[in-house]
Amino acid sequence: MRAQSADVGAHSSLDQGKLTEAQAVNATAERVASAPMFRSAYAKRRCIVPIDNFFEWKAIRGSKTKQPHAIGLKTDEPFGIASIWESWKHPATGIVHRTFCVIITTANELVSKIHDRMPVILPPETYDR
Repeated sequence: MRAQSADVGAHSSLDQGKLTEAQAVNATAERVASAPMFRSAYAKRRCIVPIDNFFEWKAIRGSKTKQPHAIGLKTDEPFGIASIWESWKHPATGIVHRTFCVIITTANELVSKIHDRMPVILPPETYDR
């Protein structure tokens, strides 16, 4: 295992050579292996993003605003979430960028009170797989 930096927002391998503003921040666990935008990265470029919490936003009744909620482990320890990554070359500058996209799934019982989706949290024993 090794640590490297990357920016959030996957650029699809289908977009190579084109600069697009459309970046995917999340990929659903149900489709990540089959969706054209993600399937190559899922097959070859999986990664673990270490975090100490993630944010979900809950709609406030009668308001257009949403309330952010930071969600982490009871122990306050960091944990890993499932992600995929891409490298792509900016067509104008030639600079290679590495980006990642978080894999999300149906929310568990606790998070479902706030939002219907959440990142896939990986158990520590799977980190070296």
